[in-house]
Amino acid sequence: MNPLLCLLVLLISGAPALAQQGSAVNAPRPTAITGRVLNEEGQPLRGAMVTVFRLGGSPPTGAVTDAEGKFRITNLTPGNYRVAAALTPLVSATNAGPTFVGDDVTLTLVKGGVITGTVSDTNNEPLVGAMVSAQRVRDAEGEPASGGGFGSAMSDDRGIYRLFGLPAGAYLVVARNNAGLAANAATDAPTYFPSASRAAAQEVSVGVGAVTSDINIRFRGASGYTVSGTVSGLVDPNVDTNISLSLTVGGELVASGFLYPRAMGNRFTLYGVPDGEYELRATRQGFHLNEPRISFTPLPVRVRGGDVAGLDLKLLPAALLTGRVVVEQAPSTNRSCVSNRVGRVEEMRISATSFDFAQRRSLIGGQAVPEATGDFFLRNLSAGRFRLMTDLPSDSWYVKSLLLRSPRLNLPSARAQSGAPRVLDVGQHGVTLAVGEQLSGLTLTIAEGAASVRGRVVTAPGALLPPHLLVHLVPVEATAHELRFAVAQVRRDATFSLQHLAPGRYWIVARLAMPSELAPESPAELRRAASAAHQAMELTSCQHVQNFVLKFEAGVK
Repeated sequence: MNPLLCLLVLLISGAPALAQQGSAVNAPRPTAITGRVLNEEGQPLRGAMVTVFRLGGSPPTGAVTDAEGKFRITNLTPGNYRVAAALTPLVSATNAGPTFVGDDVTLTLVKGGVITGTVSDTNNEPLVGAMVSAQRVRDAEGEPASGGGFGSAMSDDRGIYRLFGLPAGAYLVVARNNAGLAANAATDAPTYFPSASRAAAQEVSVGVGAVTSDINIRFRGASGYTVSGTVSGLVDPNVDTNISLSLTVGGELVASGFLYPRAMGNRFTLYGVPDGEYELRATRQGFHLNEPRISFTPLPVRVRGGDVAGLDLKLLPAALLTGRVVVEQAPSTNRSCVSNRVGRVEEMRISATSFDFAQRRSLIGGQAVPEATGDFFLRNLSAGRFRLMTDLPSDSWYVKSLLLRSPRLNLPSARAQSGAPRVLDVGQHGVTLAVGEQLSGLTLTIAEGAASVRGRVVTAPGALLPPHLLVHLVPVEATAHELRFAVAQVRRDATFSLQHLAPGRYWIVARLAMPSELAPESPAELRRAASAAHQAMELTSCQHVQNFVLKFEAGVK
C-alpha cells in the first residue's frame, strides 16, 4: 500500500457499529463467526479450510466448509478477527476485513494464475536450480499492491520453472542464482524479467486463472556485492537475529538471513546485492510472545560498484507505550444516531506508525488490541516519533482526543499546570520514544456521534477521471490534531466513502495518489493543497452526507 495510506487511514473503516460497553442489552453474546465460501460463479466450495486469526491474542482456529460451502467457528472470545479461506490451487478474491464474533461473512475463491518460462545463463544454456519468485506490484484493479511475494520455484534440469496460485495483478519476476547467507553462495546479482536490473524490469500481467507463458529470463551475469558487518549490543547466543536489507524507496526486500550467534558468532554477510540505496535492519524476537523484542533503527547502506563492509548493527531494547481507551456516550438527546449493535473495546485495533519525511523511511512500529478494561500495550517500538492509528469497529464512533499525561519535563509541546503532570496532545504532535523507554499515561478518548461523507468524483466534461485518486478531508483549523485527517480511495465507479469523522469544519479535495517511489505528502502539504481547492464543508454530530459531488481539477497543485 502507498505509505500515505499507512499514515492517514486511521479514520477509515466499514465495520459494524460499536456501542458503549455499559449499554449492552440482556441478551446472550454470540460466540461464533459463520459464513460461506463460494467460487467465482457463486457456487459453494466444499472442503475449503477457513481460519480465523484474533489480533493480539489467541492462536488461530479454523473449520472446513460443508457441501453447501458453509462454516461455523465457535467458542470465540470477543475481539478483532481476520478471516481467510484456502483451497489449493484457488486464491482469495475477497477480503473480509475486520470481523467480529457474531458476524456472517462470504468469501470468494478463484482459480489462481500461473507464470511459467525458462531461465538460461549468459551462454543461453538452461540454468539449473535457479530460484525464481514473483513480486506483485499492482492488484487486479491496477492499484499498488500492499507488497509480498507469492511463491517461488526452482528451475529444473531444462531450466523450466512454474509459479502457480497467483492472485490476478501485475508482477515482477526475478531469478536468483542461489544467493544467500551461506559462505559458498554465488555472488550473482538477481536478474529480473526479461534480462534486466530492478530499475529496468518489465511487469508481467496475470489474469484470473490464466497461464502466462514464455516469461523467459536470461541471466545477466552481473556480479553482485557483499554487505557485511557485526551485530553488537543485546545479542543472545540462544536466540536468532534476523538481518534484512530492503530498498530505501519502495521497501522491497533484497536480501535477508538469520544470524545464529551460537554457531556463527556475531558476524553476518549478505551476498549478491546489486548497486542501490538500502536500509539494513536487525531484529531479535524472544521465545515468548510477551518478551520484549530487540530492534535496531534502519541503517542506510549505499552499494556503488563494490562490497560494503565494517557495518555495526547494535541491538537495542524496544520501547513500550501503554494507555487506556475511554468511551464517551452521546448525550441522551442525541442517541438516535447510535447503532444498536452492542460491541466491546476488545474489537478495536490500535497501531503505532511513523514515517520520517526528511529521510523518507519508516520506523519499527507495533499494534495492540485493548483488553476488556480498555488497557492496551504497544510493544516492540523502535526509538523515534510515532503517530497512533485506530481501526474503530463502529461507524458511529470517532477519535475525540489522544492525550499523554507524564511527569517527564522534556516532552515537546507539552503544557503544564502548577503541581500537575505535563500533558502532551499526541493527536497533534505524536509521541517521541527513546531507546527502550517504557512510557505510560496515554488516554485515547472515543466518542459517539461520528459523521460520514459518501459521494462521487467528477471532472471536466469530456475528460477522463485518472486512476489512483484519493479524497482527503483536512480540518480547517491549523491547530486541529492529525487524528482528524481522513483519506479514502476513489473506486473504479468514481465513488468514495469517508467514515468515523469528528464534527467540525473541513477542506475536501481529490488528489492523485503519490507514486510508491516517492515519500507520502506531509500533513502540512495536504493542508496547503486542500485549502487551495477552496471547497469546504461543515459536519455536525451524526450527520451523514450522501451523494456529495467533488470536482477533480487536473494540474491543480
